[in-house]
Amino acid sequence: MRPSYRTMPNRYVDDSTWFAAGVMATLLYTYVTNRIGRFTISLGRKAHKLNLTLAQPVIGSDCKLEPRVVSPSRPDVTRFFLIVSLNNTGDLAATKLKGNCAITCSESTHNRTLPIFLDTLGNIPYQLEPQEFGGNAITQAIRSGQVWINVDIDLEFFGFDDKAPEKYRAHYEYSHQHHNMIRK
Repeated sequence: MRPSYRTMPNRYVDDSTWFAAGVMATLLYTYVTNRIGRFTISLGRKAHKLNLTLAQPVIGSDCKLEPRVVSPSRPDVTRFFLIVSLNNTGDLAATKLKGNCAITCSESTHNRTLPIFLDTLGNIPYQLEPQEFGGNAITQAIRSGQVWINVDIDLEFFGFDDKAPEKYRAHYEYSHQHHNMIRK
């Protein structure tokens, strides 16, 4: 006699119940996966929007008035030099910089305008040529605080959008208390 491989019928769960449970599990899996996908996409959109705001040039400037020895053979003779530098602390390089740096002084012989034309300004600062305030009269006037010096920087540059230029402006004044240029 051969052994019987008949399975005992389950009286509580039939095939249609198992089918319904499988459909419900599939629907639940699809819903949870959909919600996780939507959440992941929303995080990606926020990160992309944040990257676009970080990928902008952030132009800045620095202006200093410092004494320097003009000739090594005459270390007792010092002149004041105005040093202007431009920098970019943003993640994106500024392109097509165009503008000027206007220097005005109470001694009108030292007034001048320096043109600024740069193809790009990355994260390495760009220093304009140092401007000398030559002569004993202006040197003594700066030391005694009897002179005013203003520096105005006006720039146009392109960042992420190549269609509309962005603007940068800075105004510096000589401060007698600090013996240096202060941004106003």
